[in-house]
Amino acid sequence: MPSLKDVLDTLGNEQLRTATLLGLASIPFAIAVNWTASPDSVSGTPLIVAATIAGCEYRTRPIKSPHAGGQAALVGSIPILVWWTVHTAIEFASALEGAAFGVGLVVIVLGMLLMTFVGIIGGAIGGWSKGLITRVQPTGAES
Repeated sequence: MPSLKDVLDTLGNEQLRTATLLGLASIPFAIAVNWTASPDSVSGTPLIVAATIAGCEYRTRPIKSPHAGGQAALVGSIPILVWWTVHTAIEFASALEGAAFGVGLVVIVLGMLLMTFVGIIGGAIGGWSKGLITRVQPTGAES
């Protein structure tokens, strides 16, 4: 299991700066989409969009598209993770008074894994679609 220093070094990696910025740019959209949604559901659409764009962008770079998508989703999932943690901790605090903190930690870890997995899939789809688009070039368009 990677240490916290390794995770922070990965988040600050200069090669993944665009993916990190895409994840940060998705945060206001995630807040806006989830603000209008019902309090019991959370939409990850902005994360999927950011991860897919990151996958497209990193198709021609040395970093693999799924890695970039996972980075964008991990950074952009901050408001969703906070919402899930607070909502779950409140639910468990009323039922199990001492377990709210532990449950909150479990929700954060599982949420990070889930969001990173969704980002990896989005990045792979973005890289794959960019490969299809660049492969299909119009013939006869010579300069």
